Amino acid sequence: MSVQYENLTAVEDEFLRSRAVFMPLGMPSFAKESADTWRGDHRTIAAVIPWIHMPYYQTKYQSALRHVQERPFSILGDQREEINDRRVAGYLDKAEFVRRLQGARALFYESYEPRHVHFPPFEAAMIGLPVLFTRGCLLHELAGGDVAGSFGDMEEFRKKVDWLLAGDEGFVREVQEGQRAFLTWFADDFVARTWREAFGRMEEVAKGREKPLGLHSGITVPGVLITQNDSGGFSFQGRVQDGRRLGDARFLLRARVIAGRDALPGDLKVAVSGMGAKALSVHASPLEEFTMMEVVGLFEGVVVGRGEVDVAVSIEGAGIPLETIVDVALAREVIGLDEVKSFRGANGEVGDFILTGFRTDGGLGIDSFGSKSEIIFASTEDLANAEGVRMLMSCDYHQDSSDYYLEIHLNGKPIVSAPCNKFRGDLTFDVKEHLGILNRISIFVTSSRPTDGVDENSLFLHLSRLGFLGAENR
Repeated sequence: MSVQYENLTAVEDEFLRSRAVFMPLGMPSFAKESADTWRGDHRTIAAVIPWIHMPYYQTKYQSALRHVQERPFSILGDQREEINDRRVAGYLDKAEFVRRLQGARALFYESYEPRHVHFPPFEAAMIGLPVLFTRGCLLHELAGGDVAGSFGDMEEFRKKVDWLLAGDEGFVREVQEGQRAFLTWFADDFVARTWREAFGRMEEVAKGREKPLGLHSGITVPGVLITQNDSGGFSFQGRVQDGRRLGDARFLLRARVIAGRDALPGDLKVAVSGMGAKALSVHASPLEEFTMMEVVGLFEGVVVGRGEVDVAVSIEGAGIPLETIVDVALAREVIGLDEVKSFRGANGEVGDFILTGFRTDGGLGIDSFGSKSEIIFASTEDLANAEGVRMLMSCDYHQDSSDYYLEIHLNGKPIVSAPCNKFRGDLTFDVKEHLGILNRISIFVTSSRPTDGVDENSLFLHLSRLGFLGAENR
């Protein structure tokens, strides 16, 4: 994973973080050619805010106006729609863009984003134009913390921008000196040296790519790490690390594939080696131009040695184009359906609408098929002295979330209900007034679209916690 700013890895999963290489961006040639040409002979503040009609940039535009107030202000940047503001200059060619930056007294960079930054403040700093920016944004981190050009609130911004508009030479030099810190991240020698180091690391990794990727249950492998073969299909090799030294291993593997728009689930050929495939199936969801197919396999085998087993998966299209594989996920240990109290479909038969259940980060995952199904979780003993129930859950779905409606039932009566896309997070609700001699709690799933049993109208539930609240632990 190539990252242009090192702090991007902090919010990624360990799988990507351990494979990250730092490859900083270079400075555009026009900025280097205009280095240290700032004049500041036009008493105005500049900002670069394109596409003001879009909500993201409209927010920045309104914030900039609140900061600047009645001070002289010029807004540069391409505009796709006419903006009724004489201060908005619109599209400028590179020469005129540079000329405006050379003449301005300050550049106001409006951003509070810690992991994203636009390029104009770097280009302006290269030219020598003093840049004012908010504390906490990525520019602030690249500068090494507080410098003369950083500010915390509107009052501090207005004080500093007034010094620059007045031509305070001492403060100008302080701001320019502080900018040198973040310009070092774009220096040619630093970029070239860091890229060489990154390629060196990638070459070392490539030498060991014959080995299967190490997988632990619960991980998701992005499609870019999966091999496309000459026939257009995909193959994937992994070493499952079960965490136990000996014994049976049970995993659920899910691979998502983009195929041609008219492809059918039966057109996919899936081969698995290394572990026994027990319940292999394919889900399909039509997109605008393609079909998203999800291959689901339940694997069982004996783990030997240090709790590792090699598994290879091959996905081939029988005469259909496979455009890409999105990801491969390995779920946590599969559990038996009898560990949940009951499953009931719309026709009253148990289990008709459930593919399987499996652990996900200590929770329970369930694939539910059909227009109606009920999943029953709790028994009389669990609820005998309870005053409330707490659930932590989320939903995935193959189609529009508005097609699904979920209800929490207690003894057959709904006590909580919401559309699928609203039914997530930490839910707590009272049950005391609904209890009887025999008690059960369940999730009842309904769909607004009838289904003939095909899985393109399916819902996946993640239940991470189910607890019961008494008077002593309300």
